[in-house]
Amino acid sequence: MKEFKRCIIILIDGGCVEVVEDLLSKDELPNIRKYILKNGTYCRGISAYPSATGPAYAPFLTGCFPGTCNLPGIRWFDRYEFYSKKRVFGGLRSYIGLESVMMKRDLNKEVKTLFELSKNPYNVFNPLSRGIKFSRNIPHLLNPYAHFTHRWEIVDKTAAFFIRRALRKSNPDFLFAVLPAVDGLSHATGPRSSRVIAAYKKIDEMIGQIIGELIKQKKFEDTLFIISSDHGLTDTHTHFDLSEFMEKKNFRVLYYPLIYKRNINAVLAETGNSMANIYIKNGNCWKKRYCHEEIEEKLLKDLANREEISFVLTRGGKNEIYVNNKHGEAIIREKDNKLCYEYSKKDPFGYGLENKWLSYEGILQHTFNSEYPDALVQISQIFKSKRSGDIIVDAKKGFDLRARFEYPEHKSSHGSLCKEHVQVPFFINTKIKRDKIRTIDVFPSVLKLMGKQYTGLVDGKTFI
Repeated sequence: MKEFKRCIIILIDGGCVEVVEDLLSKDELPNIRKYILKNGTYCRGISAYPSATGPAYAPFLTGCFPGTCNLPGIRWFDRYEFYSKKRVFGGLRSYIGLESVMMKRDLNKEVKTLFELSKNPYNVFNPLSRGIKFSRNIPHLLNPYAHFTHRWEIVDKTAAFFIRRALRKSNPDFLFAVLPAVDGLSHATGPRSSRVIAAYKKIDEMIGQIIGELIKQKKFEDTLFIISSDHGLTDTHTHFDLSEFMEKKNFRVLYYPLIYKRNINAVLAETGNSMANIYIKNGNCWKKRYCHEEIEEKLLKDLANREEISFVLTRGGKNEIYVNNKHGEAIIREKDNKLCYEYSKKDPFGYGLENKWLSYEGILQHTFNSEYPDALVQISQIFKSKRSGDIIVDAKKGFDLRARFEYPEHKSSHGSLCKEHVQVPFFINTKIKRDKIRTIDVFPSVLKLMGKQYTGLVDGKTFI
């Protein structure tokens, strides 16, 4: 096995599998084809739930699911911290905006990042930056400007500049960089708009320039180069106002940006905006979370019967998770690192695996090409976060869960369990042993390819 001296991971935020594969088939990503695929590999990977910016960065950098990392969404609520009043913002978080700097602090202390395991790391436009020195961290300060002006192309151009500069001046052994233009433009104009397609092509050009710098320094041959994405997107035609739905159910709901409310009894935290965590006050106390059996049955049924909703997820009492939609109910059970599910009426996932105990790897193999790849594993892992909701709502394709206070209006969304959101493109300039991977597998594989040992907490398995 070839051992690499350095690693570069380029994350195309919002990069869609089908768009990337279409451009590859038309030979419109010539630099990726020439430099990465010549001696390397392309395959589809499975991201994480929620399939969204931030939480879905964590698998690459830690080898752990968002649930393990305790990052259950772009927005979340920690009932324990809210109750104890010990934390900044009172247990509330939104990584959209200034609070993104808190992500590295919010990350589970038991996990390690690739930055922490590298001697000379460098970070560009990624908020999950634990283990990076201030002088080697380029924060994403241009994102607010791009968000309101729609000039996302300049952010990618600036990122590429800092990457090339780092290679010339800082000699990093690990560099992680986020290119946000595809995601930002997709939300504003749709995932296949002309500007989005142009952004993909420009990224290919930038990658050619970055690799050109490595070749100039005679470093490309011993550089592990990975290009991937955190999530895909789908077109959005209808916005379902989940906050308004909850208010009509007589809940006094706290949600962003209206976070300064008194006497609340529910918190709504949307992600992507196709996924949302809902937290409900249990009696007079926020400290105790609800389980499935305690939540009002009518609320769950009314949510599950909405045409905009794919799944309503709740935690049961004994390692059980309930999955409801208008077609019926399923129960996911976990034992000895294996999962099974049973359902009434209709299989909500269409797997045909009822009452079969399967390992995480078995589930990946059996469900990879389904409409909801790896959903059993992804649902199980998200509920392992103490910050996950009492109820998790998953939107159908074409719909999202946030109608107010969203500028610009989202023309596309992500965050859900559907294959278009969860499957991501994966390029690496070496051969790998598996054609079905998760993004959590990148972390242990990078360490192995760089000759490093790690015995700490990790969910992923090496594909080398």
